[in-house]
Amino acid sequence: MFTGFASASNYPLGAVSNCTSLRLPSQRPDEAISAGYLGVDFNFFRTIGATIVEGRDFKHRLSQADSVSAVIINQQLAKRIGGDAVGKNLLVSGE
Repeated sequence: MFTGFASASNYPLGAVSNCTSLRLPSQRPDEAISAGYLGVDFNFFRTIGATIVEGRDFKHRLSQADSVSAVIINQQLAKRIGGDAVGKNLLVSGE
């Protein structure tokens, strides 16, 4: 029996083949952090039973921004960029 359906560019806990460099706008390019990422749909975190500690999950009914530029980061990355990451902009490589 299925409890939900979601899609992702890689499977949870598997090898992550997508990597980028990211930084806060206040940081210099040489301070960028290398991070892996998954492209996921709106149902992903609910389907895998993940808990959002701060901030919010993706919302399908909100603006198109959630489908193209919103990110959810894990606690380890939040600590690496300075702890309180909710609502902060991140620049990815090439920006």
